[in-house]
Amino acid sequence: MRTGDAPAGYARLDFIEEHLPGYSSPSSNGHFVVEVCVQSGVQRANHPTPGHRYHGKMLKAYFPHTTDGAGARVMLRVLEAHRRRLLFTIGQSATSGRDNTVKFGSIHFKTAIHGGPPKHGYPDPGYLERISSELDDVGVMDNDVMGFLNESDEEQKVREVKLTTAASCALVGLVTATTERLCPASHALTAQCVVWGLSCDECGKQLGPGKTRFGCVECDFDICAQCAGVLNVRLGEEVD
Repeated sequence: MRTGDAPAGYARLDFIEEHLPGYSSPSSNGHFVVEVCVQSGVQRANHPTPGHRYHGKMLKAYFPHTTDGAGARVMLRVLEAHRRRLLFTIGQSATSGRDNTVKFGSIHFKTAIHGGPPKHGYPDPGYLERISSELDDVGVMDNDVMGFLNESDEEQKVREVKLTTAASCALVGLVTATTERLCPASHALTAQCVVWGLSCDECGKQLGPGKTRFGCVECDFDICAQCAGVLNVRLGEEVD
């Protein structure tokens, strides 16, 4: 697995029910906002000038919430690239000319909602395809991100990312999952988003807001993904 030399940072993912320019219903349900903060610090042995201070950076990037899951898959791959320290590097800023600063690597972001490509904004019909290719180039692929959806709060802290409940529920809404488990009345279980928090009816595990549950609404029966023994998970795609 390829990793980079970006300093540690923290990411936050949110969801806004507003279409980005170039996207509209029924192909879009809003957009995701990724915020990444890398604070200033001292360079380590793997950086250009060890022992010298570097200037931090904040990133705010926008991704469409497309109903086919393409936008969400790209966004989750960006979060995985953040975990692998691939989003930034330390060097001379191309915009300010300042040396020893955190700067973008090879992945390009939409840091504005409006203005099109000249302003790093939307609309830009080819953007998802381009950034997907850039993520391919650094070794972050589609199949690297599916486990992210069912991670615990502790596991997400290791990834240095925080999901708002709105973002988690938007992602769960794109999930197609299959399980052979049925409720006690033999009804099929479907993937749903936990809104207020509940406990698994089998193992007792607490599921906080934004987590995935597999439930039967008619019988008020809910279990966690582990107890459901999920067979297949896809994001915005039909299960074969």
